[in-house]
Amino acid sequence: MNAFKKYFSKINANHQFKLGLEEHKKGRIDNAIELYTRALEKYNNHIPSLFTRGSLYIDIFQWDKALMDLEKVYEMDPKADNIHFLLGVCQCSIGNEEIGIKNLEKQIELTPKRPESYWNKAIFHLRNEKYDLAIKDINKSIKITPKNPYLHSIKGKILEEQSLINEAEESYLKGANLEKKPADSTIRLKEFYKRIKNIDGSIEIIERILEVFPYEPEILAEGGDMYKNKGNFTKAKDYYERAKNAGWEKAKEKLAELSSEK
Repeated sequence: MNAFKKYFSKINANHQFKLGLEEHKKGRIDNAIELYTRALEKYNNHIPSLFTRGSLYIDIFQWDKALMDLEKVYEMDPKADNIHFLLGVCQCSIGNEEIGIKNLEKQIELTPKRPESYWNKAIFHLRNEKYDLAIKDINKSIKITPKNPYLHSIKGKILEEQSLINEAEESYLKGANLEKKPADSTIRLKEFYKRIKNIDGSIEIIERILEVFPYEPEILAEGGDMYKNKGNFTKAKDYYERAKNAGWEKAKEKLAELSSEK
């Protein structure tokens, strides 16, 4: 490609890339990917398109495609922002964890104050039942961002896997209590209480969620199940009726089962 043609190819690629960013911001993921791809058809070494498309593939869990794009970025620009983190996440996610962990560790060397490399290492160690390494990394991440609810929930899961139930509950609670309104960490606490068969704890969290989201049919149904397990059929019926009014499809079946068990 001569210099003149290369210049205009890059301009065209930049235009497609900017259009892709606009679609990306609007949540139109398929459109964004198509536009980044068009940019690369115009100029196949367009690093912003490779980097952004690769990052987007991570968001939608297409690890192989993400890795292919990001490896090309690394070949052309080994100092690209957060590149070792992104490569590490891809490699660990496709099972190449030895290389993936090394990339995450390299990112930590370069940016030791960014917590995401630590907590991703913790998650991959957790999956491999390396609990001591997992807890070490999640604690480092929490030290950097102590008010991140998600990190305390991950710590709770690590401690739960080690059968340290009281410590796990403390971490799950901390994560849930850091949320301004019930979200993922509150749900994780609810599921923890269900796993350890803490009915009162489950009910407390279900009611906390319903204070903010009173018409969530699945949560109302879970409340019915918990009260039924506790033997409080009156409360169970109330929750199943509320779930029915909120559109829960299995409500009639549950109410019939409840009547037959009284």
